[in-house]
Amino acid sequence: MKLKDCRNISCTKKFSSNGTKAYCDKACYRAAKNIRQANLYSLIREVQKGLFTNYKLFGKYLLNKKSVEIDLTQAKIMGFDINAYYRTCFEDEVKWCCVKEYSFNISNKNGKHILTVKKN
Repeated sequence: MKLKDCRNISCTKKFSSNGTKAYCDKACYRAAKNIRQANLYSLIREVQKGLFTNYKLFGKYLLNKKSVEIDLTQAKIMGFDINAYYRTCFEDEVKWCCVKEYSFNISNKNGKHILTVKKN
């Protein structure tokens, strides 16, 4: 039997195992699992927050319009998250990122980054 280090980052124990055991006991396994779950839940909350913020922002800009162009820095000030979308599609070789019924695209016009938002 060889001594193994416990995979829980807060545990410094060594234990003997001749199998695939990775933790010294159930308490260490549960503690490591709680840490992984907390990280996962915080990531999910961050993604949900970004999607919801983008959705509200797009709804505000597209009240009665089909599409609108916004300066990217102004949109970021308003809370726009460039990474908060759930799928992409291509239209005329242009990549559009989708948030529910809205699609957005970031382009460079005259040296300025422009956020184009349209309602599908």
